[in-house]
Amino acid sequence: NKTSLGPVSVGTWTYYKAGNGLPSNDINCLAQDSQGNIWIGTDFGLSRFDGKTFISWQQNNGLRYHDVTSLAIDKNDNIWAGTPYGVSEFDGTKFTNYTTDNGLIYNLTYSIDVDKQNNIWVGTGGGVSRFDGSNWTSYQKNGAMGLVNNYVKCVFVDDSNNIWFGTEYGISKFNGTNWKTLIFKNATTNYVYSIFQDNHGDM
Repeated sequence: NKTSLGPVSVGTWTYYKAGNGLPSNDINCLAQDSQGNIWIGTDFGLSRFDGKTFISWQQNNGLRYHDVTSLAIDKNDNIWAGTPYGVSEFDGTKFTNYTTDNGLIYNLTYSIDVDKQNNIWVGTGGGVSRFDGSNWTSYQKNGAMGLVNNYVKCVFVDDSNNIWFGTEYGISKFNGTNWKTLIFKNATTNYVYSIFQDNHGDM
């Protein structure tokens, strides 16, 4: 006799879709704020779910662009939404938008994370920008002293406050002073979409 060891169902799933209040069924990213609200980036707007109802925001509400590609929440519970045309900061009442016109290195945004000093790190198609609450500082490929590649698909801040960047050609790590690069022998492995840290501290 053959025994099939398939997936085991645990708990109950609830399915939410546009008919329940989402602006779109195409979900790009999720984040949770300190109040337990779930923020959802879709290809047609930003939504907040409080466990019962959805509230959504789109371009006519101040969002930079309707396609939200990435989300992060800072220590003040401000929502940072990346789009193909810049970044929006939402304080719960109004949006503040950032583009190349006011400091962002490149408008096409792929990933956002927040470090322990509440700096906002934005990975784009043309490098990385850091926002300290007042000013933007940008980083690009510069030999051994910067990013390994400017096409940054993901940004991750680890428990030691190191900033990791996954690119089209390997990984860069920045500790605030020095850069370190990791390139794999297999060229296809160097295209890095996401970086996480497990509960043992391993990346």
